[in-house]
Amino acid sequence: MKFLKALAVALAAALLACCSAQGNEESTTDSLVDSADFDSSDLNDDSELYDTSAISDAYLIGEADALSDFDLAIYNKVCEIFNEVVSEDMSDYEKELALHDWLIENCTYDTGSLRAIPRPSENCENPYGALIDGEAICSGYTSSFKLFMDMLEIECMVIQSTDSDGDEHAWNAVGLDGNWYYVDCTWDDPVPDEDGRAVTHKYFNISYEEMAQSHVLPNGSPQTQSVEFSFYNQEAASVDSFEEIDECIALSAEKNQIETVLLPDESFGITLNETDLPDDYYYPSDEGYDDFEAAVGEAVQDAGFSSCFFQRKQTEQGIALVVRFVYD
Repeated sequence: MKFLKALAVALAAALLACCSAQGNEESTTDSLVDSADFDSSDLNDDSELYDTSAISDAYLIGEADALSDFDLAIYNKVCEIFNEVVSEDMSDYEKELALHDWLIENCTYDTGSLRAIPRPSENCENPYGALIDGEAICSGYTSSFKLFMDMLEIECMVIQSTDSDGDEHAWNAVGLDGNWYYVDCTWDDPVPDEDGRAVTHKYFNISYEEMAQSHVLPNGSPQTQSVEFSFYNQEAASVDSFEEIDECIALSAEKNQIETVLLPDESFGITLNETDLPDDYYYPSDEGYDDFEAAVGEAVQDAGFSSCFFQRKQTEQGIALVVRFVYD
């Protein structure tokens, strides 16, 4: 199996290129606050994004009569989405993941905004465009995700800044059990999009350090002090045979995920001593690795993908090996 490093880098570059957002803020990494002392209202002003507070307040009090027709349409759509993918027995993490995935699967980046003469769709900057029209730019993704979290009373904030190339961009941070994680739904949605394409979680509940590789985090952005609710920690599976690896990869494909997270038993002979940032890739050189690579590659192809590449991520049980699938 070949590792398509050039393709992987190209995909990452395509994601980096597809961001238009509301607002820009001069940013530094100085004077960062600990998550335990952090108040999200102190970070930045999200007034340039569509104000969804009336919608979330209406949901929380169970009274939507005072909403405008525009906001009521968004309210009803979110209620429909919740009925589809959220249940009371789910944890906050599971609800967050389900809503992230729904947004990626049902919204497409508004490529009209990327033209030499931009022709953005009418509501691409707000939840109506993302949730009802199914087309948005990053402010639409970001405000929709915050609305989801606000309606579920999961602490969430909007961060408006730039990516590392200086392009204006917006994303979210989510507070779970007193700790902060970063989420970029826009960059988890590929451009161009395709119906039925598996969902990636490259920018779902990642750490400050991981986010800072490609996003300029404003002064005051909270540090991440736990991996408990990272995607990698929550989804990691211990494996001690190729059969179990096959099962994990098949299950990820069944769940419409574009990656699987493995904690390989030492019997595989693979040593994982470091972790990788989102745009870095891992090419093991351990003795006997060729057999492991071949077995994983066969399982990935059986799941309907052409190839894969590896990354290493920290979990509470140790460093995991993330197998990221690649389409033709």
